[in-house]
Amino acid sequence: MTTIPQEGKKPRAFQGKNWWLKDGFAPIAQPGSSHHNWGISVDVSEASGERLAFMAATALDYGFSWELDSEPWHVNCFNADSVPALVLEWRKAKSLK
Repeated sequence: MTTIPQEGKKPRAFQGKNWWLKDGFAPIAQPGSSHHNWGISVDVSEASGERLAFMAATALDYGFSWELDSEPWHVNCFNADSVPALVLEWRKAKSLK
């Protein structure tokens, strides 16, 4: 982020200042409003190949979703009030109680 105006971009206001996103950088949440801070989002930048294919195919079953097209590595937990059935099955299979 920068306080220098960026042509063709809308600024975000924080603490009385306007901030613009620099080219090549991902947007950030205002402090205190990040889903990461709330414990409901993770970044999976290292996922690729079979790992990424598995995540894409099963994310909804495990209570996760991709919600930002601009950040394909950013995954949100949308079902934090209950443990998804597949997680319970995995725990049972691993004898984790």
